[in-house]
Amino acid sequence: MPTLAMLVPEKLLTHLNAALRRLLTASDVLCDPNVYKELEPMMRRLLLAEVMGTHAVIAIGGSQGAGKTTILNRLYGFNVDGTDSQWLVPNEGRGETSPVLIEEESGCTHPEGIIRKLDKKDDRKEYEIKDEASGQEKFRSALSQLEPGQLLPILKVPRQFFHGSRQGWLLLPGYETMNRKNRIWQSLMRQGLVAATACVIVTDQARMASEAETAIVRDMLKSDLDGAHVCIVVTKTESLHGKPEDQEALRRRASEIFGVEENRVICTGTTDEDYVAEWLPQLKNLVRQVAASGAGNRKKQIRQLADILKIDLPDTLSGIREKARIFSHEKQSKTSGPNATVLQCLEEFNNASTDLREKYIRRIQQVLEAHRAEAWKHLDPVLKEKEGIGNAIKNFFVWADERAEEQALEEAWQAPGPVLEEYADILGGLTREALGAPEKTAVPAPGANALLGFRLGYLASNSEDAKVIEWKKPTESDTKNLEILFGKADGEPDKALQRSVSLLPALTLEFARLASLKPEIVGVSALDLKPIPDDIRMQEIQKATTALNDTLGHGKVLGKTVIGLFATEGLLALGAAGGVVASAVAVGPLAYYALQGVHRTDAQRRSQAFQALQTVRDEYRSHFLAHFDDIIGKARAVLLTALRERYELDIGLMECDRLEKALADVRALRSELLEAFNQSGDTFDLFNEPSETDKLRCEPS
Repeated sequence: MPTLAMLVPEKLLTHLNAALRRLLTASDVLCDPNVYKELEPMMRRLLLAEVMGTHAVIAIGGSQGAGKTTILNRLYGFNVDGTDSQWLVPNEGRGETSPVLIEEESGCTHPEGIIRKLDKKDDRKEYEIKDEASGQEKFRSALSQLEPGQLLPILKVPRQFFHGSRQGWLLLPGYETMNRKNRIWQSLMRQGLVAATACVIVTDQARMASEAETAIVRDMLKSDLDGAHVCIVVTKTESLHGKPEDQEALRRRASEIFGVEENRVICTGTTDEDYVAEWLPQLKNLVRQVAASGAGNRKKQIRQLADILKIDLPDTLSGIREKARIFSHEKQSKTSGPNATVLQCLEEFNNASTDLREKYIRRIQQVLEAHRAEAWKHLDPVLKEKEGIGNAIKNFFVWADERAEEQALEEAWQAPGPVLEEYADILGGLTREALGAPEKTAVPAPGANALLGFRLGYLASNSEDAKVIEWKKPTESDTKNLEILFGKADGEPDKALQRSVSLLPALTLEFARLASLKPEIVGVSALDLKPIPDDIRMQEIQKATTALNDTLGHGKVLGKTVIGLFATEGLLALGAAGGVVASAVAVGPLAYYALQGVHRTDAQRRSQAFQALQTVRDEYRSHFLAHFDDIIGKARAVLLTALRERYELDIGLMECDRLEKALADVRALRSELLEAFNQSGDTFDLFNEPSETDKLRCEPS
């Protein structure tokens, strides 16, 4: 089945950004400060891309000293003589060198400053993203000077213009001709312009009279804002107060200079309060119109991010990769005997997990797209009923309240059946193929009261004397090797250890499937997936083990191997706090988020409802991908620990492995993002409303 492109592929940047932090941590072994200097600007750019992709943000830009911060202070009522205005202070010279996210938040009564930064955990020495509360002086300093580790300043403000969450402004550094000295922050500024849903450009009469200044703004409009919704604010026009004809002439001139409709030009000035009272309501109204006007130029947004991934990121990684190659060569040139065995085992695990991940992604996409299509079949008739022939405005629905819309979307998403059951079927299909289940035997999906062995597909029927279905893998030799490796049996592994280790990714997914049917064995309740006491968990493990032993016998059986390896000892870390069990995604908040129009291009509710289902689908895709990476990553970490303890692995080789794995993860996630962006680049009709092809695919006949 063909799959639709992700509505907001920027969601996948979360995984890439996490991988870059792991790479930065692993690169510490190189003892080269230039690695941090090379990675930090790229991490800053990709974090901004992640934020802009999941927020609806109006950029406010212009040259330095034009009055951007003054306008923002006025829009939110932060008077010049008040303390609230000291977060953003006007600067006639070079001011901000970092974009500032100004995010509206319910319950906020006064501005609150936060600096999102790259921080290293003291106990584990790993880099993480940390939001650090900031006072005014420190916040202002962060705007004017990019400090090491600083990623994005954020100012929380009271709700004023936006109704949904994750909405606000991006205050940009002054637009300048790019050169070597300003390249880092000018790149961020241009990236923010393109990624914004709309833009407010601030200028003044003096700048409008300067050919150099107007050329800068025209360049910005042409190269970065082509196709975006733009309005112009002309500041310092107090002398025109009470002179409507002169104001109209200035607006007309600005319209001609910048190519913007005259009704999107506002004349302002802040030293005359009577004048402020005149233009401020007009500007607020214009801002609300711009806020609801669209999603920016999605083609340009996707193209910009694709260029970062295709050109800039590989350039950044090339130097690190070469340093890692030299480091690894030095360490591995001395490798022999047990250390060579360890490296071969890790390579087998990596190859098997990479192959499994590719198949996993394809099946996740297929299943979720089919689920979304069925959900649309249930939702579309409801929407058509609500449209009504006599509606004053076509395609607006009549709902009792917004919660009714959310509920309709929730019910539509649930109509095809539980997603987590479909997810368990995906895992079953993957493990059946990887572990050699008989081709003619389908994995059943009976009720919770059926025998566990039958529910897992290990028994031919739901009876205690049913025929046991033998899967080809793991063999007795594989099981023995893994038991020895993880300390559950004595002796030495045989020469097939590498083959046995290559089964671990599939066995990990099989354990995840088993745990999804019986969550108690990993310490969570089947009712609400909340943690249960350890003594109860151990009882449930014993029950599951006994149930399988009683019905499957004590011979070579996959289910017993999985429980024996994962649920009791050895790989116990996988079951901590139930992390091995995939949880459901809360559809309600996602529906609300989508209906608020984060990337809205029109006011049609039917189009938004279609996009809302895509948003839920995409969130599950991202969620399940994170789940796979988490449990396979944990299995690999436990494997590495077991190998290190058994073979006394050289610490240098462990560091090599960690660095090479981090680089491989970044490359793989980069490729997945490029594929997602390329798909989005070919399907821009999805950002308006369903195409005719999609309608034929999704609507009931």
